[in-house]
Amino acid sequence: MLASHATSFGLPWLSRTVAPHSSLLPHNKETLCPLVAKCSFPSSDLLVELEDTWVGHGIRTRADARRVCDDIRAAFVGQDVPRAEYEHLITAMPGSDPDDHVHAAAAVARAPTTIVTENVRDFPTEPMAALGVRVCRPDEYLSEVFEEEPDEVIRIVGNMAADRRRPPMTAADVLTALERAGATRFVGRVRLRLDT
Repeated sequence: MLASHATSFGLPWLSRTVAPHSSLLPHNKETLCPLVAKCSFPSSDLLVELEDTWVGHGIRTRADARRVCDDIRAAFVGQDVPRAEYEHLITAMPGSDPDDHVHAAAAVARAPTTIVTENVRDFPTEPMAALGVRVCRPDEYLSEVFEEEPDEVIRIVGNMAADRRRPPMTAADVLTALERAGATRFVGRVRLRLDT
């Protein structure tokens, strides 16, 4: 997901970020989605893959996955990365997984960007950096965002909790889910700030 949409949310530090679905899924990792996706916008390939992955892992029904992806599309109308902008780059992308080349190509098309993913092995750091793309894990990225805008991040965590209905969640529950998803450093910093 690309985050040039960030400035309209008042979140300029998140501009130019790509989060392949591995940052968002599977299982409890979907909890990371609102922190990154609220300030990101998708490539066309990303949402197709996201929908298929949710359904394939039994996380959402096809109708529910399509609805969520349609909501993402609607939130970022005119800000997506059309395939025509990156299709010619796909075969030249570094990395061992051809399925991830589309995400790398979308990032390169909008460089400078940051790819946020747990799947760093399929986005080699040095070759991607040479193409204008930084690669980092969600915990690292979210920690950096928190350092720059702690009050805004705390507000987003609160909103995430308020938006959860099944099951209902408190901000503490959201932080626990983020911690289980691997954002331990980030969660530790947020908790420390909330305790002071």
